[in-house]
Order: sequence, then C-alpha cells, then structure tokens
Amino acid sequence: MNSRRDFIRNCAGLALATIFPATPVLAKTSLRVIKQLDYAYLLDVSPDSHKLCVYSTKNPYDLFRSADGRLSQLGRSGADKADALKVIELGSWKELISASLIQRAAYASFFGDSGAIYIQSGAPSRVTQRLFVDLRNGEKLEQVVPWSLHLNTSHFALMDRKLLGTVNNAELGQTDTLVIVALPDYKEIQRVPFAQLHSEILKRTGGMSESDIVLSDDRKAFAYAVEDRLVCRDAADIVNVWSQKVGPNLILSLTAISADAGVLAVCAGMGLESPDRNPRIEVFMRDAGTSKQFPIAQLVNAIAVSPDNKLLALAQNLPKPGSKDITQATIILMDIETQKELTRVIHDDVRAHQNPDHSIRANGLRFTADGKYLVSSGLHTKIWEIS
Repeated sequence: MNSRRDFIRNCAGLALATIFPATPVLAKTSLRVIKQLDYAYLLDVSPDSHKLCVYSTKNPYDLFRSADGRLSQLGRSGADKADALKVIELGSWKELISASLIQRAAYASFFGDSGAIYIQSGAPSRVTQRLFVDLRNGEKLEQVVPWSLHLNTSHFALMDRKLLGTVNNAELGQTDTLVIVALPDYKEIQRVPFAQLHSEILKRTGGMSESDIVLSDDRKAFAYAVEDRLVCRDAADIVNVWSQKVGPNLILSLTAISADAGVLAVCAGMGLESPDRNPRIEVFMRDAGTSKQFPIAQLVNAIAVSPDNKLLALAQNLPKPGSKDITQATIILMDIETQKELTRVIHDDVRAHQNPDHSIRANGLRFTADGKYLVSSGLHTKIWEIS
C-alpha cells in the first residue's frame, strides 16, 4: 500500500514540476570596491587576470563642451610631464612598469600569454608612437611613424607577437581594412575588408557606423559592430567570420565579447538617427544560436560579459536621487539567463556641464578572466570584488 501511495505521490510531483517548472534561484551577487586608482583610465586587463594597464593623467580629454554649447580646450593634446602609462599587479598594486609617452595613450593590449604588452599613443598629431614591452625581460621595440591625413592603422595584441590592425580612412572617418602583422617589422600576414557597405544606412547617416574592436581574453577571436551587423572573426584566420544582422537597418554601437567568444553582446537602437523604437542590449549565445534582449531606456556608456558567460554588466549615467543637476555613473549587473538585475553600484557622480566628467568610458568596463573582479574606469579606475 505504501509503495503504491509513494508511487502516486512521486508521479504527481513529477507532473506538477513539468507544468510549473522551478524558477531558477539567483545567487546573491554583490560588488565591493577593493581599490581605486585616482586619475588613471583603464586600457586593458591581462588574460591571466594578474595585471592592469592604465594611463595615469589629470588631463585625459582634449576638448569639452561647456554649458553654452561651445567646445573649449581643456589642455594641450600632448602628454603632461606627470603622465605615465603603468602596468600594475592586481592585489599587491605594485607598479611593474611606468613609461612616459609622446602623447596620451590611445590603446594598449596584453598579448595572450600576458607576458608582453603593445601600446599605441594618442590623438591625431604629427606622429604616432608604437611600443612593444616584454614584461619578463624588459625588451622594448619602439616605432614612431608620421600621422597621415589618409590612412592610419591602430594595432591590438594577439598571440606570438602578432598584431591585429584596423586601417582607418581618415578622410571618410571609417575603417577600410583589417590586417594581421608580425613584430618586429610589422610584416603583413593577412588582409580582409572590414565591412560590406549597406547603402540604406550610408544614405541615412552620411557615413558608416562602427564600434571599437573588442578582443576575447584568450586572444583567439575579436568582435565589432559595423552598421547593422555584429561581427566576430577568428584571430588565427580572419577570413573565418560569424556575422549576425540585428534588426532592419539598425545602428549598433557598443560591443562586448566573453572570454572564449561564446557570448557576444551589442547595444542596439541608441545610435543617432536610428529608426528603431526598441533600444536594447542584445546578447547572442553563438553555440546555441539563440539571443536575449535587455530593454534600455537611457544611453549605455559601456557593456561587458563575464568569462563564465552568465553575467552582463552595463554602465549608465542615471539621475542622482534628490538632485536636479547631478547624475551618477552606475554599474548594473544582470543575470543573462533570467534577465534579472542582480545588483547595482555607483562608480562616481557626474557633474552637469563640467568636464572632465566621471562617466565610465566605452572600454572602461571589464571582467577579469578568472571572474573574480569587475573593473570600471572613467576619470578614475575602480576594482570591484564579485561575491
């Protein structure tokens, strides 16, 4: 009798579980700031999660827009004497290198083994400085090249002293070509077109819309948005490409890539002149061939995907409670599977009509590859412990 009753009870339980599937229980997630690097903006986090590269400066912006709408000079375009590019060890906060550059740093990226870094300086000027530094033995390779009014190349570190280059057409204000080159002589290995142009978007915007390049932590893949497409390429052979159209003629902006390139995210519908009335962050699970949409009501400054492909971080300037003219650079952590908010923290206050403001930069939100920390960066850089 008991066995029959138990059998019926178990069957009923199974039926109820099928009809009403269990709601996933979200683990409590919190962010706790463990370190602030004053007046330093983030350039990269090493793939081994042990190092940060920042540029230390009190003058990170060339121009700012004043309250009356006019552009004013904040400081000279070159680096100040006190400015320095620094590689800092996470945890001990020891400076592994500190280097002066001709101009403020525009890009820096660690190679896949985290043992070397590639740096490229600044704003359009007479010259561009390119610097390779081996962090193990101190080896340095430096190249100073004239800045061109026509074509200029920005480089990003991959593996085995190979670099990914984006060739920008300065006259048109768009990227023409992707190249792979090898140090020390920048010998070209491979070249492909950056994008297939779409005439409808070109007509509407007067130019090609594109995002910055983002690299996977293992440096085996990279992603970017161009016009209405999200693109992911294999770094070992950049001809190999995954491409996804996002909406009809929809302008895309920010992109993010997970550690193994299994998850990609893109900010859609917030671009200037975008016809879309459903602005969102769209997250794509490449292997599963599925996506999830996270509606957004205000401009997003930065996005990032955690290395375990479970978390989406985004940064927005949101109104400060009780204040009419101050907003707050806010970090929001979301669960990708359930699309629920897990936590939010304030990176900094944003001063209305004042520059430099404290907004989080487009490349200023990064998870470490081990998933232990989230780094946010604007005028200052903060390291948050995830627990």
